[in-house]
Amino acid sequence: MYSEIEVTNAYLFAYYAGNEQNRWKKLKNWPVQHRGLGRCRLVDVTNVNGHLIPYFVMDRDNPSSQPRKFPVMSFANFFEIDTLPGELVGFEEVRTEAIAQYRLEQERMRDAEEQKEKRRKAEIERQTRLEEELRQKEHEAESKKHFADLREKYKIGKTKEIEPTSLLFPILLRLEEGKWLSEDDLEWLDKQRFNSLLAEIHRKRYIEKGDGWDLLKAGKYFRYVKQPEMVFEMVNSVVFDDPKLQAALLTNRGGAFRDIKEWEKAKECVNEAIKLQPKSFYPYNLLGAICYQQGEPEAGDIHFQRAIELGSTPTDQDERIRQAFNYSEDKTKKIVAQYLLQKDPERYKWAKKYLKE
Repeated sequence: MYSEIEVTNAYLFAYYAGNEQNRWKKLKNWPVQHRGLGRCRLVDVTNVNGHLIPYFVMDRDNPSSQPRKFPVMSFANFFEIDTLPGELVGFEEVRTEAIAQYRLEQERMRDAEEQKEKRRKAEIERQTRLEEELRQKEHEAESKKHFADLREKYKIGKTKEIEPTSLLFPILLRLEEGKWLSEDDLEWLDKQRFNSLLAEIHRKRYIEKGDGWDLLKAGKYFRYVKQPEMVFEMVNSVVFDDPKLQAALLTNRGGAFRDIKEWEKAKECVNEAIKLQPKSFYPYNLLGAICYQQGEPEAGDIHFQRAIELGSTPTDQDERIRQAFNYSEDKTKKIVAQYLLQKDPERYKWAKKYLKE
């Protein structure tokens, strides 16, 4: 920070005298005061290689002390003059110029100070930005590690959802905090096929709330991840008064038996479901798929037709047929493929590849 020079008598005299030795001598023995050392008087001014050097005797010094020298450039800053000496030829003309020069100097110093302050603020902003970026990187690294730990804990497995910006991260955080997930959360997990996680979520919800529909959903997702044994473990002795729910659970249980190729047990579950809900198409779709998987497509079509009559769709039927192919043995695939191609070669043209295998 610069020390601002006032338009004092000392400043005016220094400007007037400039580098002229005779003008400085006008101040000889004239009472002046150093702002730090007190009263003093000029005793001599010498010229050394074109530079003037004033010598002052301080009232506070011993009489035997040597005069002190000060550069003329510092005079306006460190000295004061109560009244100027008389007979300063041309002083009034110089006075106006000195004041104008003073203002110009002040403006330059202010500009310099403003530029310095701008640079200081810019540096502070730069440092703040760097610190914020560092904190952000540290936060991102912590979040990424936390997210990875949660994925491992909840057995997410291989997934492209590895960045903390993924919607999976806040979902896992809510699970970690023991909060219920919203329907939007569950829908997103379903679309992303996080079936193992959904199975555990609904299983836990069933245990805590006792809602049989959560039990049904848990069983569905456990079957998706090829864990039909979990269906048997959960619904083996569970009975609900709601016939619709009980029929759905029996159908799901039948599907689990189908997954392990326990055909007769699967059909027993489906038939019990039909007794409870004779107008539901879900058991008939499952029966149709079981028949196709056993290599009995004609019997399967009878059940599929009944499912369509009860509200299912041909698209749903085709999906069940293709799913049955995935579970069937190669020999069965060829039998069913021949049947479908004879039935409708355009609709089932995808089955041709199974005849080549």
